[in-house]
Amino acid sequence: MHQRGFLLGFISTPSIVTIWAYGPAAESVLNTIGFRWGFGMWAALIPVFFTPLMIVLFKYDKMARDSGLIVKAKPAEERSFLGRVEYYAREFDVLGLVLVATGLSLLLLSISIYSYQPQGWRSPLIISFIVIGFLLIVSFLLYERYLAPQTFLPWAVIRDRTVVFTNIMAAALYVSEFICSAYIYSMLIVSFDQSVTQAAYISNIYLVGASFFNLIIGVAFQYCGRIKYYALFLGIPFFILGQGLMISFPTVGPSIGLMVFSKVLISFGGGTIYPIEHMTLMAVSQAHFPALLSLESLIVDVGKGTGSAISTAIWTGLFRRKLGEHLPEQELPYLDEIYGSLTKQSSYAVGSEARIGIDRAYGETQRVIFITATSLMAIAWGAVLFWRDIDVKKSRTTGKNV
Repeated sequence: MHQRGFLLGFISTPSIVTIWAYGPAAESVLNTIGFRWGFGMWAALIPVFFTPLMIVLFKYDKMARDSGLIVKAKPAEERSFLGRVEYYAREFDVLGLVLVATGLSLLLLSISIYSYQPQGWRSPLIISFIVIGFLLIVSFLLYERYLAPQTFLPWAVIRDRTVVFTNIMAAALYVSEFICSAYIYSMLIVSFDQSVTQAAYISNIYLVGASFFNLIIGVAFQYCGRIKYYALFLGIPFFILGQGLMISFPTVGPSIGLMVFSKVLISFGGGTIYPIEHMTLMAVSQAHFPALLSLESLIVDVGKGTGSAISTAIWTGLFRRKLGEHLPEQELPYLDEIYGSLTKQSSYAVGSEARIGIDRAYGETQRVIFITATSLMAIAWGAVLFWRDIDVKKSRTTGKNV
């Protein structure tokens, strides 16, 4: 299993090359077909790129069925239409998915839209979203524990302390990361006066650095496989140091070099944690690894959404007010336009009174965002302490079929 770290790093290496096309491509799209077609073109490109993978998946699915590795409980043609609906609803745990998806959606919506309500958090709509969302998630847990006819994971595995705290670590990590990174691109263009291409390069340092450092960590696993200590003394500290340095940015004239250095440190943290969060789950139960990975992916996606929602809540609740405090009086009639337009913000000359006011608003708002993100990393670091001390050099994968 100690080879998996290097393989995960190797799989991500194409981003080291392709990321350099991102900036020029984004700038070209904005200057030609526009951002709407820039999004829309992927509706055609993604199916083209995924076709080879789909062919391979269908081929091996057919091979697995022909060899008897996949056995249907009952041929579909022997069931009625309602019987098939009932069967697949039970097998895919549709009721459980509806409960958890609706509950999480309501909680995320409450965080995202509270600032648009006249009464803020005291709004009846927001309170209803929070209460109903919480009750739906509790209902999901009780349903899965006592009523679900088909559970995707044994409770003994779900309760395993390494599984629990790996997921807590992943949730805290991705909430923190997406809080921190949500408005970095805008900040680079306005506060750091970077072009679209340069801002894209700097924003995507994480992908390049994480892919590179992932390979280094993968090689290190060949010599020392105690993955808990990689996370404890390398992965999480890299995140804390990188995000912590961003807190020290001055509100006017921050150093682009310090921003790049911070992003590099965070990318090294990502390159360390990414393979480890998968390997801890595999070490707990190889037989249930696909289900464990699906559970973690769900938690990671929720963490990303929560992080984005929290950063949006901070931004909408603070940035406009800071603009009102720092903009010169003659620009206050344009406050709403400045607040809502990155183009308008960056149109003011660097060093002008209006641009300095915008920079101050960015700096003070982003500092709150960076402090929030860095504080959450304490939860991630604490969760790692509760992992079992797993040595992947001593773990062995079982079975020959994938």
